[in-house]
Amino acid sequence: MKLLLWMLITNSFAGPTYTQDIQSLFKERCSACHDSMPGKDWQSYKTAYDARFKIRTRVFDVKDMPQGNVTNMTDAERELVKKWVDMGAKE
Repeated sequence: MKLLLWMLITNSFAGPTYTQDIQSLFKERCSACHDSMPGKDWQSYKTAYDARFKIRTRVFDVKDMPQGNVTNMTDAERELVKKWVDMGAKE
């Protein structure tokens, strides 16, 4: 029981990771436009990590990405991107 409780607590504090949570979201919601843009391939962790604050601003604060929300990004997905950045943008 203690192990299960410890696993639940540590996972909830670990936050989302790029590999487990964000990369697939970026692929589904962002890659249609961004994969063809030099330096904006969000399928690369390094590229996404380097732009994490701008991504957070555009996706969560301003909400102008995805442009026109053509991929129907949900508020929960936007919150996940915010949480990923705010919790250290772990790979």
